[in-house]
Amino acid sequence: MDDCGTQKVITMTSRVAAWCSALIAAILLCLPVVAGAAVPNPTIIGPIPATVPPGDPSRNYPFFATDVNLAQYGYVEQEYFMQGTANQYSTPAGATGSVISTGHPYKTRIVVRRPTSQAAFNGVVIVEWYNVTNGFDVELDWFQTRNYLLSHGYAWIGVSAQMVGVNYLRTWSPAGRYASLDVTAGGTITDDSLSYDIFAQAGQAILHPSGVNLLPGLTVKTVIPTGDSQSASRLSTYINSVHPLNPIFPGFFLHSSLGNAIRPDLGNVKVFKYLTESDVLVLGEAAVRRPDTPNFVTWETAGTSHADYWGLLNSEAIRARDATPYPMNPPCPYQLTRSRILAYRGQDAAYDHMVQWIQNGIQPPSAPRLDLSQITPSVVPVRDSYGNILGGLRLADFQVPIATDTGYNVNTPAAPGILCFVLGQYVPFSQQMLNTLYPTHGGYILKTAAAAAGNVADGYMLPEDEGDANATAAESDIGGTQLKVLNLAGINFQGISVPNAALTADNLSGANLSDGNLQGVSLQAANLAGANLTGTNLSGAALQSANLQNANFTDANLSGAKVQGANLRGAVWSNTVCPDGTNSNQNVGFSCSGHLG
Repeated sequence: MDDCGTQKVITMTSRVAAWCSALIAAILLCLPVVAGAAVPNPTIIGPIPATVPPGDPSRNYPFFATDVNLAQYGYVEQEYFMQGTANQYSTPAGATGSVISTGHPYKTRIVVRRPTSQAAFNGVVIVEWYNVTNGFDVELDWFQTRNYLLSHGYAWIGVSAQMVGVNYLRTWSPAGRYASLDVTAGGTITDDSLSYDIFAQAGQAILHPSGVNLLPGLTVKTVIPTGDSQSASRLSTYINSVHPLNPIFPGFFLHSSLGNAIRPDLGNVKVFKYLTESDVLVLGEAAVRRPDTPNFVTWETAGTSHADYWGLLNSEAIRARDATPYPMNPPCPYQLTRSRILAYRGQDAAYDHMVQWIQNGIQPPSAPRLDLSQITPSVVPVRDSYGNILGGLRLADFQVPIATDTGYNVNTPAAPGILCFVLGQYVPFSQQMLNTLYPTHGGYILKTAAAAAGNVADGYMLPEDEGDANATAAESDIGGTQLKVLNLAGINFQGISVPNAALTADNLSGANLSDGNLQGVSLQAANLAGANLTGTNLSGAALQSANLQNANFTDANLSGAKVQGANLRGAVWSNTVCPDGTNSNQNVGFSCSGHLG
């Protein structure tokens, strides 16, 4: 090759090199800043045996061991200890921090609730930063969403990352179960600055197990950190200051964060803020609002309180068993406290979107923001004539109101230790107002069903929670209790429980009545063509002359049901208890034909 040809090759090579360098630089600009050593893998010890049942005076069982029957879901609960050495970080507001010091020994605990088989596991781990506002570990997001997590095959892991929670554990068990735990490096670090590295190392143990596997036999696809309230605030600091140094999580779920701004330059890290009305009005989130982007989404749920009634109901028994019971009716200025709007229904959908967002790049839908007339010097909401806020994500039970539900209350020195301002309030409508709004029970059900269907269509609610909303409306006495001769075609009543009710001559064609309790119900002359009755208890039901063509009775119980004159053409029988008490799978043709009583 001559010199001229050589020069051409050199020139082309230089151009390619320059183009590649520019491309690499552009790619690096889109990635989070990475500095320092990788997150180390901690030592996992366990599972730590529970030698006594929960509630035993020795307390040699996991603190806050769940009271859910996990076995019926194919799940198990196990506790592990985690130890290693952690870094101490600086955490400048909204900016990447740095390692202040290293090598600080720690030992803490992790609680795992997981499917026992790979087939039942959806590959997603929700790892929750325990909330310690009360002076001990509380799993707020588990209490909100455990039904969804268990029914959809998630694994849930709780991490004790902070000094207050771990110190409480050390004194909690007389048997000394937690005596060796410490997250203060022997009392030398007392500002929780090790908590960020401790939480990151828990994530590393889940993603890249070395030694003891927290999820034996399960293949992990995605790990999503979550935290509620104080824990969401800690996670926000972690996201802004620590995660960019050694990014290991693909996204974060911040539930009720406390006025924490999230920096916009985190690359492809997904951040979902799920906020209550309280968070926006009194806990600082109004001041840090920002538009949704491909990597950041906020939902503000109208009528919801930072600490709500659902969370109280799911936690009160465990708190009474293992810690300090929370007063059911605390002495706050605006009674009754705690919104009854079921915010968990939106959170279930948000988790569902979070998984799709991380795994498939499908961004969650945006939601309207709560209507505010001003943000400074104080936040002022815009409310309707009932006192309910306008705007925001409006779940079905808020769209079809039966009370004033707000996220607003005030604190008072007369109630030391009671954070009234996070409890909101609930003021039931008078019977006269209810009669005016909902003169018939069927009308109330249909309004709820329309609102719930809209929530599902907009992506703010999952179908099973739609069924729950509709079933709750049907089970109430709003507008009376008359359920006869209603047009409820196609309605989602999943999980409905109205034993011995009269649904005579109802149009329930195509309705979803799966997993319901319809024991002794009268469905005479009702239209149930194509209805989903999977897993439904219809024992003793009156189905004479009902249209049950193409109805699905898989796993249903029709023992003692009366079906004379019913149209059962095309009905699906699979593991069905037939009217005469036999099982369809034991009969020739896998059918209840000839076994109708």
